[in-house]
Amino acid sequence: MSPTTRDRAPRFPLISPAELAQPVEPVEFLIDGLWPAGSFGPWGGPKKSLKTHCASLAAVAVAGGVPALGRWPVRRARPVIYYGGEGGRDLHARRFQRIATEVYGLDLGDLPLYLVTGVGPFDTKEFRHELAEHCEAVEPGLVVLDSLYNYHPAGIEVGNLYDRGRVLSDLSHPLAEAGVALWVLDHFNKNGAGLDLDRLAQAGMAAWADSWVLLDHRSTPDVAEGRFALRAEVGSRQWGGAGWDIDLDIGRFDLEQGAHASPIKVSVERSGSGASAPSGRERLLTRDDVMREIVAAVTARPGRTKSAYMSDIVDEFRTSKARVADAWEVLTEDRLLVSVKAQVDEGGRPVTRAVWEVGDARVRRREGKLPGKLPGEPAPRSAKAPSRREGRT
Repeated sequence: MSPTTRDRAPRFPLISPAELAQPVEPVEFLIDGLWPAGSFGPWGGPKKSLKTHCASLAAVAVAGGVPALGRWPVRRARPVIYYGGEGGRDLHARRFQRIATEVYGLDLGDLPLYLVTGVGPFDTKEFRHELAEHCEAVEPGLVVLDSLYNYHPAGIEVGNLYDRGRVLSDLSHPLAEAGVALWVLDHFNKNGAGLDLDRLAQAGMAAWADSWVLLDHRSTPDVAEGRFALRAEVGSRQWGGAGWDIDLDIGRFDLEQGAHASPIKVSVERSGSGASAPSGRERLLTRDDVMREIVAAVTARPGRTKSAYMSDIVDEFRTSKARVADAWEVLTEDRLLVSVKAQVDEGGRPVTRAVWEVGDARVRRREGKLPGKLPGEPAPRSAKAPSRREGRT
């Protein structure tokens, strides 16, 4: 064996039993309960499942050191490099500004969040060189590729498991060695059902992924109003996983103003089974379902206070006050619910309170703002009446 060979660091080192027996640090999380530090994998889903919005919400939280989507703690802020291959600088800047201000109450200019809008194959020397330079300058905790097809290596067949696994590993390995997490946004195939890594459109992702976030719709999205009810499966080879319901309202886009008419709203609740998951019907209800239940309750017993209705719905469906309050706000904004001042009995004495009744349902339906059929209202002649379970998972 030559001295040159002996002195070279081995590519396949032999780790001894004594080394294996040494204490190992616990798993460190980039985002607690969502993504380990230095882990790599996809954020996947079908079209219009808001992969970019959800990944951007989480990326801004990493840069800001605040709970991602208001749910998952970020113990310390870390720099983020976001490769945005779609839409250009202004689109991403506009989205990041909205998220920072409207969701987290932060100034984007104060956050270590960096955007790259150039596109090209990630297996080229140019890409690797510039990525290494960016990482040296920024020392990120997270790199995001949005989305994979903008950076896919030329000449690599998307269906070739072995070639794609190799190039993905070549990309993620040096980042993981440096403790840098990598998110790759990817689309689902049109065929298939359920949240499964095998639904990702390009081969090799399931075998390569160390962690993943998979998104799909829980009910038909209201694209015009910007309201989306999503389900998410979070998984990792390092710790396991969990299921979540995400309600994301990005606001209606005002064509005259060229901007969204209302701020971003997001709520996250646990779904599925398990000791920490909600029981009863909570995991079955989308926001539209909750809105229908509120309207049904007010229709059946008009003239009560908001707190009385909310308490009944929270108890009956074992859902959260935050979810009911969010649905109530939408109904009142659309004037599906209206209030009047009236005297009610509280503890044996009359007090004046705001009590509630249903607004003009027929007018609201013509405007397209009524979520489903009201109790006692006939189905439209042109369509079948939606069932009570429509939109539930």
